[in-house]
Amino acid sequence: MWSIGEIKAQARSVIRNNYWITVLVSIIAALTYSGSASGFTSASGDDDIAALEAVTEGMSPETIIALAGIGIAAIIIAFTVGFLITIFIWNPLQVGCCKYFIACYDEEKPRFGLISFAYSNGVGHIGLIMFFRSLFTGLWSLLFVIPGIIKGYEYMMIPYILAEDPYISREDAFRLSRQMMTGQKMNAFLLDLSFIGWGILSCFTFGLVAIFYTSPYVNLAHANLYRTLRDAQ
Repeated sequence: MWSIGEIKAQARSVIRNNYWITVLVSIIAALTYSGSASGFTSASGDDDIAALEAVTEGMSPETIIALAGIGIAAIIIAFTVGFLITIFIWNPLQVGCCKYFIACYDEEKPRFGLISFAYSNGVGHIGLIMFFRSLFTGLWSLLFVIPGIIKGYEYMMIPYILAEDPYISREDAFRLSRQMMTGQKMNAFLLDLSFIGWGILSCFTFGLVAIFYTSPYVNLAHANLYRTLRDAQ
């Protein structure tokens, strides 16, 4: 049985061995999270409706329909481009960062280039599995917040599984993650909760503590948790 103290102590030890590269990879990992989670939102209020009426005033119905068609096409293109960027750039890079964090425990000086390993190892396959991970978690979150959180922890190990087996099937990746997290979701939640002090400190330092310590610390702790649960199977 693992303990939070042991997981965090080992993570702190690894940070000292590869500090600056770990900080850089953590920054890249944060960019992948924000990039893959970005979306397009819109809202219509009285001001928007008034502006739309002002713009279309005097236009013929044919012109308005044509402009509406152009707008819809632009939205479809934007969503398509965003989807492809997520599948082929952000998601594989996120898995590559996880591979680096795992390697920090197995190698004295892991190569920074590990973060790009997915681009020559089934990039589209990896990207799609990660997409389904986000999709399923999001769909569960629509039910209420708690089911989404539970599923988030249930699927927590998928990027690490892909980091070690990039050609694993989607079904097996989800099954292995569920298997590894059976009886461990609350413990993993408590592990994350134990970093709350560092999160508060980061707020008072305008995010500097998060960049230069907390994020690498958390990322390495998660990778260590994966290794621990993997070895226990």
